[in-house]
Amino acid sequence: MTLNPLDQHNLRLLNNVQPPDWKNPSPQAKYDLVVIGAGTAGLVAAAGAAGLGAKVALIERQLFGGDCLNFGCVPSKTLLACSKKAGSHADKAGYFRESMETVRKVRADISENDAVRRFQALGVGLSGGLSGWPLWYCLTYSKESSISLQILRNFFRSLPKRITRTRLNK
Repeated sequence: MTLNPLDQHNLRLLNNVQPPDWKNPSPQAKYDLVVIGAGTAGLVAAAGAAGLGAKVALIERQLFGGDCLNFGCVPSKTLLACSKKAGSHADKAGYFRESMETVRKVRADISENDAVRRFQALGVGLSGGLSGWPLWYCLTYSKESSISLQILRNFFRSLPKRITRTRLNK
């Protein structure tokens, strides 16, 4: 994934949430928990389970931190905070550029908490892409995990078709 502009803040963000030199580790024979998605909930689940001693695999297709860090909560709230000060600035275009740099800086600062290497240090097995560890490998490796696969199949079948077509087929 490319972020523009590729300034110091976006480079720091990418180094944390999608390191360019990252190589997926070899999968272990068995996991206690496979987390799909390194957004807010996925990161909390993976860190919590690993902290309790579980063998955890965390799979993310794009950027660690999910929508909240990269596109939604953090950027929008930062931009809203900047906009409250905009009225007092004579150079609105200049202030907008400054505000967007603030957004990139705040995302980069917060990305330290969602960093790939931080979760690796916690003992979480990581995959930087669904192609790295095929889903079927993680979920059908043992008899116990084939039960998890059936639960996932039932869950996805229960979703309205418009959701599964838009969200799951990307």
